[in-house]
Amino acid sequence: MGIIRENFTISSELFASLPIFEYLNPDQFEIYLFSYETHTCPTEKHCRNCADHFILLPLQIGIQVEILRNANLDILFFASNLTAKTKRVTTILAMNRLARVQVNSICSPFTTGMNTVDYYLSGNLLTPLPDYQVQYHEKLINIEGSGICFQFPISDMLTDFNRRREDWHASKDMIIFISGANFHKIIPEVRYAWAEIIANIKNSILVLFPFNPVNWGVYESAQLFIDEMKSIFSKYGIHENRLIIENPLPSIADVRALLRLADIYLDSFPYSGATSLIDPLSVGLPPVVYEGDALRFRQGAAMLREINLSDLIVQDEKDYVKLAIDLANHSQKRAYFRNQIISKMQNNPPFLNSKLFAKKVTNVFQTIINDL
Repeated sequence: MGIIRENFTISSELFASLPIFEYLNPDQFEIYLFSYETHTCPTEKHCRNCADHFILLPLQIGIQVEILRNANLDILFFASNLTAKTKRVTTILAMNRLARVQVNSICSPFTTGMNTVDYYLSGNLLTPLPDYQVQYHEKLINIEGSGICFQFPISDMLTDFNRRREDWHASKDMIIFISGANFHKIIPEVRYAWAEIIANIKNSILVLFPFNPVNWGVYESAQLFIDEMKSIFSKYGIHENRLIIENPLPSIADVRALLRLADIYLDSFPYSGATSLIDPLSVGLPPVVYEGDALRFRQGAAMLREINLSDLIVQDEKDYVKLAIDLANHSQKRAYFRNQIISKMQNNPPFLNSKLFAKKVTNVFQTIINDL
């Protein structure tokens, strides 16, 4: 089995792909990692330790194709987003037949549309069959649950982050709404919904840290986004000092330290968070999550359903605003959900349990191989 991506350094895509191969039984699977780069970082070292072979691919596409075909792979898993950029090397490679079976998963938020990608690995809470097969050119193959699992390589969770609520001029009784949803997901409908929420909760502020420095590239429109948010706040009669934009944070520990200062997490919609939702859940912060009708609109909801927290899921924009306001107005309800979340997260939920995920995907891969 081969795993291919540009590199094996820290990124959301790697966190979502590591559980695919980290705990596969070495008596059943011989694992090849294919990469265009090599680094001395602990993350790559950990990935190499989980595999039998690490192969550095040359720059020439033709030679890459030859190397991959000569590896005689039963399964090749593309551990990157094949739908984001047409010039991405892995996307170009995926359009070639390189292994007997080629598989993609949630790193690509929708179908690749490629005849050479045979299966899309998902979960029955994320893309229920048979209804969702129509959205995929690949054969949709589901495991039980969300089909989502993240593995964060061991890192130092200490932080020197020293922000306080007082730095935002937030009193003890003020409600702090917060979101780490990526800038590209904060579409106009989301911006107006957030403004409506802040307008309805007079003693509140909105804190955003939307500029992830790793996965989404440069943010040429960042200032336009900030100006637009301020303009929308003005339309609702909200002073711009109730909107706080935080700079990118260097580590997961810093992100979680920031989130601990807040009261309610606002997920983006309809494109919901997955990796970004792990952080508020990890600190017991109740999220407001919108469930839509496509995989990329159901990630957060699938994760919450997997830990029996469906009361934090809504089906439309009106209920999204309503739930956020309700949580802001009822401290006991926030405390209840906080305790529930902390309890669930302490019990190694399925979307963080790589060993459980390995058992699920092993069954899938064995089925695929048996069908060859």
